[in-house]
Amino acid sequence: MTLKVLLIDDHPPLRLGIRSLIQQAYPGAEVAEAGDAEDALKALAAEEFDLIFLDAKLPARKGEADLVETGKETLTRIREEDGPPVVVMSGESGNRALVEEMMGLGAATWVPKSADVELTLEAIRRAVSGGVWLPSEIVGRGGNSPPRAAQSLLGPLPQPVTHVELGITPREFEILRLALSGLTPLKISLTLNINHDNVRRYMTRLYEKFGTANQASLHAYFAKTGLTLGILKSRPPAR
Repeated sequence: MTLKVLLIDDHPPLRLGIRSLIQQAYPGAEVAEAGDAEDALKALAAEEFDLIFLDAKLPARKGEADLVETGKETLTRIREEDGPPVVVMSGESGNRALVEEMMGLGAATWVPKSADVELTLEAIRRAVSGGVWLPSEIVGRGGNSPPRAAQSLLGPLPQPVTHVELGITPREFEILRLALSGLTPLKISLTLNINHDNVRRYMTRLYEKFGTANQASLHAYFAKTGLTLGILKSRPPAR
């Protein structure tokens, strides 16, 4: 199946560069574009996407100033509608508070605009493979692996792990993928139409399995290890 991506950024040259990197990571990807929050939400209402790349600073409408608050509001709206995983792009990778806030609002991963091309490509490759990339100040010691050699970046995308390889059940794996895509336990329960308390119990088991304390540290674990779970496609609708 073709990967369908929505790229939201108000700077055409940057959109061109990110589009090129997305298609280098996943040559068959279809990339639609929006330059402001209004057009982005219209695109999301009209079509289904598998992955969204969202500029952290965005104008609400064409011609208006690009603001971090608009980026946050757009991410919140996407999550309220149970949209696909969101990759936040920003030139402020050193802003720990902003990274943490965006992840708290439901971002699945973080791509630094200012990073070297190889590092940005590695972040995008992880995103389109169902993985996580985060700045080292969020991941902690041992994270933010150095970019791969240019030749290895030309190879196939990372092979997603399976529930068997992770030592978890198929249901736990399903919940893990949704959690890493940015959904809260409540949203996961609505998406899968299962009891919220059951989801919380599953999440507790996942935290114990991977030695993490909460959803944020679970993201950090997968960012540090570089493991990918496969991009979410045809996710069940919320009920």
